[in-house]
Amino acid sequence: AGASEPVQFAEPSMSSSNDSPLDSDQRTPVDETAGGVAITTTPYREAAFSIDEPHGIAETSRETVAVYARRVIEIEAPVHSEEVIRRVAALWGTRAGRKIAEKIDAAVTLLVQKHEIERVGEFMFLVKQDRVRIRDRSAVTNPTLKQPENLPPVEIREALRSVMAANVGATLEGITGAVGRLFGFRAVRDKLRAAFTTELERMTSEGLIEERNGKLYGANTPNLK
Repeated sequence: AGASEPVQFAEPSMSSSNDSPLDSDQRTPVDETAGGVAITTTPYREAAFSIDEPHGIAETSRETVAVYARRVIEIEAPVHSEEVIRRVAALWGTRAGRKIAEKIDAAVTLLVQKHEIERVGEFMFLVKQDRVRIRDRSAVTNPTLKQPENLPPVEIREALRSVMAANVGATLEGITGAVGRLFGFRAVRDKLRAAFTTELERMTSEGLIEERNGKLYGANTPNLK
């Protein structure tokens, strides 16, 4: 394909329904190791701390809410904006209805304007955050953290790079299964696989990944066979 054409990977064939999991033990095995050294992951840390505020969040100033929003982002960045809203609302023991969500979003916007955090799309980062850790979500208490749309693309890309460095010339199925395990998923279902494949396609379009004979390689990586 020409350089201007989007790169697309074929979906792996599935013998069962579209909702069936892509279990790691049913696909091409890929080790999450490089040279015998395991790829480093860290447990996902969810922001949960006590606050001592005399008023409910609706009566609390935007500046005060911003202080707590910043603390949540410091703990969980990169993190989806909806997760920040949920976590801050929970500090006051409430759910994020429309008005509360708007209040928290305004506080986050204040942080962005003050250059205390950065917003990239729907995700919040620390200013000049240059290190992205691969975080294991197997033990999280907030189920929304496992939703594919809430996985930061930069974290997915870091996991993809790590798996491909450990497995030169791996298949699409093998790579997505291994990345899923790094994130703490026992199986990779359609939406999750699509999130991984989207980033693989972007990395390929950017020249970071090459597809050769049905296998994927980091750019400028020679075939082993």
